[in-house]
Amino acid sequence: MNSENMPVEDRYTESVQAKCRNPEAVQPEDRFFTYMLRCGDGSLYTGYTDDLEKRLKKHASGEGAKYTRAHLPVELAYYEAFATKSEAMKREAAIKKLSKARKEEMVRDFGSGTEALVKPARSGKQSAACRTE
Repeated sequence: MNSENMPVEDRYTESVQAKCRNPEAVQPEDRFFTYMLRCGDGSLYTGYTDDLEKRLKKHASGEGAKYTRAHLPVELAYYEAFATKSEAMKREAAIKKLSKARKEEMVRDFGSGTEALVKPARSGKQSAACRTE
């Protein structure tokens, strides 16, 4: 079955799994995520969640953020995993302050596997940025 014929929920579960081909990168304690979605008009939406697959399904079904509802379809473009909600929220705020060019660079590097697998968080803890191999 090609992805066009799959139910929305399955397409986005598959998307998360495809974006993180290195499951060791996300540790059990990493329960929060900062993510970027590519919207149908090419724009990027940044958010955080404690359940990435569930949140992607919400966005895809039009039940997510007001912005993404108006810019469907969406697909996962980038994400990082964190141990705490605070770290994920801080990273979301930091990404939102970046230029569009820098965000596009992060997405491009993430997709090509050149984004650093583990990045230092402000607290000194490590956050895992899953990437394709």
